[in-house]
Amino acid sequence: VDYNGVEIHAHTLATLLDHRPLHVATPPQTALVTAALGALIAVACTFLSPAWGLLLAVAAGSAWWWGAARAFAADAVWPVAGPWLGMGLAWTGNQVGRSVEEARQRRWIQGLFGRYVTSEIVDYLLAHPEHLQLGGQECEASILFLDIRGFTAYSQGQSPAAVLGELNTLFSQIAPVIERHAGLLYK
Repeated sequence: VDYNGVEIHAHTLATLLDHRPLHVATPPQTALVTAALGALIAVACTFLSPAWGLLLAVAAGSAWWWGAARAFAADAVWPVAGPWLGMGLAWTGNQVGRSVEEARQRRWIQGLFGRYVTSEIVDYLLAHPEHLQLGGQECEASILFLDIRGFTAYSQGQSPAAVLGELNTLFSQIAPVIERHAGLLYK
């Protein structure tokens, strides 16, 4: 019912004269409810996707608001802002924690494999971290061992700059072919 003007004062006075004061939650009760609802959302969100966690937080907040409205009709005042804030912060904290953990895992995978495999494999492992396992994975692969005949004897009679120039010429021709076939040039 929508009350205007003096009717609000009249109903307030009638409530007091009928000895039906509103029962307000104490600060410890408010803190306990806020902490409990926040903890419930935080624990539930660790097992749910972000979207389902948000849906749960909104549903729990709506249910709490509905319960507070029903309690007010029964002359009790339940806190609303604190529990909503607690549930919102719990969901937000969970998402921040997930983002930090994913970034840490991404850096770990890139640091561990980035020096040994191609960027395509690192990207695949980042997209599918469940494929990280001890022992690796069996697959067909080709390995090319390349040795330059007489290189040791040749390099002993040349200056370091000349040897480096020869190796750079060789690698500039070989490296693009290896990389084009998703290979890795090692040493």
